[in-house]
Amino acid sequence: LRQQELDISTPTATKLETTAVRERAAAMVKKGLAGVRTQNPAAATEALRGLCTFSDKVVAFVRAAGKAPMGSDDGAVVEAYFAGSASALTAAERTQLYRVFLMTTLGGPGADAAANARLRLLLGVSEGEANIAFEGVAGPLLRAKLDDILGTGATEFTSDQASAISALEQSLGLPAASVRSVRAAAYAARVRAAAGGGKIPTEDDEAALKAAREFLEVSAGDVEAAHVAACSESYANSVREVMGSTGIIADEYWAGLDTLKRRLLLPDAVAEELYLAEARTALRNSAGKAYEAMTEALRKEAEKKEKEGGSKGGSNLGVEGSAVTAEIAGLVDFARQARLLVSTETGKEATAEVKGDEVAKVNLRGTLDQKSLREMYKQYLIEVFNGSQSEQSEKALATAPVLSQLLGLDSSVVRAVHDELGSVIYRNYISKALQERALNDDDRAFLASIQEALGMDAALCDRLLYEMKKMRVSTMVERMFDASELNAPTVAGIRDTAESFGLDMTNDLQLPQARMLRMLRAEMEDAIESGEVPADDTSRLGELQEAYRLPEAAVSKELEQCIERRCAGHLLQAASALRRNQANQVIEEVEQLIHFNALRPYKVTSSAVTGNELQEILMRYQSYCMKDGPVDDEGKARINVLRTALGLPSEVASAQ
Repeated sequence: LRQQELDISTPTATKLETTAVRERAAAMVKKGLAGVRTQNPAAATEALRGLCTFSDKVVAFVRAAGKAPMGSDDGAVVEAYFAGSASALTAAERTQLYRVFLMTTLGGPGADAAANARLRLLLGVSEGEANIAFEGVAGPLLRAKLDDILGTGATEFTSDQASAISALEQSLGLPAASVRSVRAAAYAARVRAAAGGGKIPTEDDEAALKAAREFLEVSAGDVEAAHVAACSESYANSVREVMGSTGIIADEYWAGLDTLKRRLLLPDAVAEELYLAEARTALRNSAGKAYEAMTEALRKEAEKKEKEGGSKGGSNLGVEGSAVTAEIAGLVDFARQARLLVSTETGKEATAEVKGDEVAKVNLRGTLDQKSLREMYKQYLIEVFNGSQSEQSEKALATAPVLSQLLGLDSSVVRAVHDELGSVIYRNYISKALQERALNDDDRAFLASIQEALGMDAALCDRLLYEMKKMRVSTMVERMFDASELNAPTVAGIRDTAESFGLDMTNDLQLPQARMLRMLRAEMEDAIESGEVPADDTSRLGELQEAYRLPEAAVSKELEQCIERRCAGHLLQAASALRRNQANQVIEEVEQLIHFNALRPYKVTSSAVTGNELQEILMRYQSYCMKDGPVDDEGKARINVLRTALGLPSEVASAQ
C-alpha cells in the first residue's frame, strides 16, 4: 500500500527494502562482534538471536508481500535480502561469532537447530567451518552425559539411559565418527579409573568395563589404545614382580602373565614389548653388577701391580684382564633363561645352548654409557684369550657375538674393540718374541689364530694409539651422518668423546667446516628450543661457537638460517594444525615460533598460509593468553612478537 502511495516501482521498492535490511543486519552483527571483543558472550548471543528473529520477520514480510519466488525456501530469501550483511568481518571473526553462539545455546533450553542453520547463512560461515565449530561445542556435552552414566561403575545399564544418550546424540546432530570418538574417550576414562596407576582391575571392574563396552557399542579396535595406555603399567609391574630379584621368570608364572594379558585386553605385541622392557631393566642390573665387579678387580690388580713395581706377573699376551669372565658371561645365561634369545636356525626362543647363531631381542644400548659397555666386552675377550684351557676359551669366544648383541654394541664398536685388543696382543707378543728370536712358524700360527679370531688386519700392529682414538671419533661422526642421526645429544656426545680423548675437532680431526656447521646447527637448535637461549642472553651460542672454533661470520649466518627455517616450519605446522582443528597443537607451534622469532624478530612469509589463517592463529593465541584473565606484560610482549612474525599490525595500528 505504501509503495502504491509513493508511486514506487516494485524493483525500486525491493532495492530500498534490501538496503534497509542489510544495514540493520550489519548493525546487529557489529553489536555481536563487540560482545565477543569485550568478552561478553551473553551480549553477543543476544545480538545474534535478535538477528535471527529479524530475519524471520523479514522472510514473513517478503512472503506476505508476494515477493518470494515460487517454490523458494526461506534460505533463498535470506540470501537475497541479507547477503553481505557480515562482509565487514573477516572469515575468522564470522566463525568466532558462530562458535560463541553455539557455546551459549547448544544443549540448553534455547537450543534451536533451525536458528543455528539460519545464523550460518546470515554470517556467511562455510559449511566446513560450521561443522568444525559445532563438533567442538557438541562433543563435550555428549562426553559429560556419558561420564555421568558410566561414572557409577554399574554393570548394567537401562534402556532409558541408552535412549537418553541416543536422544542427546540425535539432538546434537554430531557425525557418526565424532560420536564414536566421544564414546571411546568416555570408555578410556573408565579404564583409567579401573586400571590406571598400576592397579589390577577387580572382577567387578572387569564386569563394569564389559558392560560399558556393550552400552557404548564400541569395538575392540576403538578401545585397544585406551587399554594399552591405562593397563601397561599394571602388566609391567606384574612382570617385575614375578621376575623377582633374579630377573628370571619361573615356568609356572608364564601362564599367569598370559591370563593377565587377556584380562587387561593388551595386544600380544604390546605385552611382549612391556615384558622386554622389564627384562632389559633386569639385564641392565646384572650388567651393572658385572661392571662394578670388573672395575673393582681392575683396581685391585692395578694396586697389586704398583706394589710389585709393575714388573712382575701379567699375561703372556701382554693384556691384563679383570678376572670377571663368569659375571659378564652370566648376562648370556640370563638372556637364555629369560627367553631373550632367538635361534636363527629354528626361529624359536633359545633356552639352552643351540647350534647356529642367536639373535637377542633386547640390548643394553642407552642403559649404560657406551664406554662402560665397550670395556666389559673388551675385558671379556681379554679373559678369553688369557684362558689356560683351550676348550673353555673356544666356548667362551663362541659366546662373544651374543654378548656383543646384549651389550648393544654395533658392528663398528665391536670392530674397534677387536682392532684395539688385537693390536695390543700383536705389539706385545711380537716385542717379546723379537727380544729372543725371529718369528718362527709357531709364532706366525699363533698370530694367524688371533687374526682369524678377531678378524683383524695385521697392519693395525703399526698404528699408534693416537690414530686409534682419532679413528674412533671419526667413525662416530661418519656413522652419525650416514645414519642421518644428526641430533644434539649425538653431536654433544661426539664432542665429549673427542674432548676425553684430547682431540681438537678442527686441528686433530680435520672435519670439513660444512660438517662442523651442521653439527653446530643441531646443538644451536636444541639450545634455543629448550629455552637455554633467551632473547636477552645468547651466551650459550657463544660457548658453542668457541667449542667448534668456527668463524663468527659463519656461525652468525648459520644462526640466521636456523631461525628462518624453524620459524617458517613452525608457522606452517601451526596452520596445518589449525586446519585440522588441533587447538593445542596450534598453541605449541606458535610458542616455538615466538621462541625462535624473538631472537631476531622479522616477518615470516609462507605462501602456503593464507591471511585469514594468520588472523585466526593470532586470535587463537590471544584467546589462549586470556584464558586465565587479562593479559600481563609478558603475554603482551609475546603477542607482539607473534604479530611481527605473522606480519600483522599491532593493536594500536589496527585501531587507527
